[in-house]
Amino acid sequence: AGTPGSYSDFSPVAQFTTLSAPICPVPSGLVSSNITQNSATVSWSAVSGAVGYVLQYKTAAATTWTTLNVTTNSANLTGLLAGTTYQYKVRTVCVAEAAGTPGSYSDFSPVAQFTTLAPSTCPIPTGLASSNITYNSATVSWAAVSGAVGYTVQYKTLAATTWITISVLSNTANLTGLLANTTYQYKVRTVCVAGSLTNAGVYSDYSPASQFTTLTAPSCPMPTGLASSNITYNSATVSWAAVPGAVGYTVQYKSLAATTWITLNVTTNSAILGGLLSSTTYQYKVRTVCVAATSTNTGVFSDYSAVATFTTLAAPPPVVCPMPTGLASSNITQNSATVSWASVAGAAGYTVQYKPVSAAAWISLNVFGNSINLVGLLPGTTYEYKVKTVCTATSTNSGSSSDFSPASQFTTLPASNSNKTGINTTSDIVVYPNPADELFNLELTETTQLQLSDISGQVVYAAVKEAGTHTIEVGHLPAGIYVLTLTTANGKQTLKVLVH
Repeated sequence: AGTPGSYSDFSPVAQFTTLSAPICPVPSGLVSSNITQNSATVSWSAVSGAVGYVLQYKTAAATTWTTLNVTTNSANLTGLLAGTTYQYKVRTVCVAEAAGTPGSYSDFSPVAQFTTLAPSTCPIPTGLASSNITYNSATVSWAAVSGAVGYTVQYKTLAATTWITISVLSNTANLTGLLANTTYQYKVRTVCVAGSLTNAGVYSDYSPASQFTTLTAPSCPMPTGLASSNITYNSATVSWAAVPGAVGYTVQYKSLAATTWITLNVTTNSAILGGLLSSTTYQYKVRTVCVAATSTNTGVFSDYSAVATFTTLAAPPPVVCPMPTGLASSNITQNSATVSWASVAGAAGYTVQYKPVSAAAWISLNVFGNSINLVGLLPGTTYEYKVKTVCTATSTNSGSSSDFSPASQFTTLPASNSNKTGINTTSDIVVYPNPADELFNLELTETTQLQLSDISGQVVYAAVKEAGTHTIEVGHLPAGIYVLTLTTANGKQTLKVLVH
């Protein structure tokens, strides 16, 4: 930086001359062969060392050349016009173009030419005739043209401006889906050579137009005698006098206030309408189907009948689900009891709830019959129970339940130790009071492992106690039923303890 550098003067100028480009001979001997109406083969003398050729051709009247690159000294030209003079010329490719290399080409040869063959004569069909004419179809035919590969048929109503075109292989065509009592025109041309991507094809001109008139559609009587019956709050049957020869009927119906018709297709002269609104006036109308519609046939139908009406009934009141009655208890033991009630007609089942009278939470059971045996009860304890009916679902009842019955009561038999409310087991283990409020007493005759669990199985108290009387505090526990498990050298016992 800051130093200009030091350079010598340039040397005296020297020079060189590049070699002349290699000579790339112009093709010669251009000839044409295999000339048809729409193709020709052009060829020329092969140039030694050539890597390819560029061919250009056009009609004599055209100004733009079509270019082809070929690797041999001939090319087949297709898709040409019949009876037309074409020009063509060729140049040699001595070195092909590549990236950074322009390639080496000869000049184009002098222009040569050929003329494609004149188009073949393709006769116009004659003898056009129509037959088998119905109200919606007709058969058209013509004299067969010798050598034809097919025909093009065009047809339209006399009043139309657009022709419908179909291609057929034989000299007859069946026209379907036509309008009744309508005059049609039709014309035909011969296909002598079928067109393709490289061939324009050879066709005759269209024949003069011929015509035919379709028949009047058959009479289709309108239904009469419309009537409604079997009317309920959500359905009705509509009927009408049968129409001889009918293949079916179309029924449309709607509520009086609606603007859109609902459509039914039936094969007999009656229809059941379902899903209706209660206390609602409906309109309905019917048409006869004399000929069913198909993909090629518009069908034949009568007009719709005059509109008839009916009114649905009021919806029935909701079904009342009766409450169970006649509650009774039986087979009472220290820890079980059977409760029953009078059966309710139509009941799908019952829900029973029971609990000690001192408890706040009910225990629920679902049963199908009108009785149930309650087990795992506490001895010497008053229980209350109540029942509700679960009714069967119907079209007007989603399966409701009754209210619960008034509660009834029973008392389980007392434990064997009459002066203590508890359980006296074979090991002389006594628990009292039971139910307990703040605490319960436990009398043991030997060393015992204690475990107190709630009804979910969670242990809330565990200890090992020696023989004697012990006090277990439970006032801090939520009210409910608990399971006391006592394990000694003689085995294991399980007792239920109710905490208020």
